[in-house]
Amino acid sequence: MGRPKSKADERVVGLDKGSVESVKAHRTLRKRERLAAGEAWGNSGRMFTDELGQALHPDYVSRRFRELAKEAELPVIKFHAARHTAAYQYRGGH
Repeated sequence: MGRPKSKADERVVGLDKGSVESVKAHRTLRKRERLAAGEAWGNSGRMFTDELGQALHPDYVSRRFRELAKEAELPVIKFHAARHTAAYQYRGGH
């Protein structure tokens, strides 16, 4: 994953307080994982990685997304389609 193709492709996403706190907690977890991994840490530059800092395999992400949807008793949809539901929920939350 790289930079957007043009400046017009960049987006700013507003986050609510709960989301900001979740991101902060995730960053703290990643710092702990990085320290625990030591020299084995592979800095992929990504926010969501495995415990060694490597990019998550797409099959793992899709499988885990399905599991979480079932646990939450939500309709199971493709992970890629979830970006539309997030935008819908955000607009509907006003």
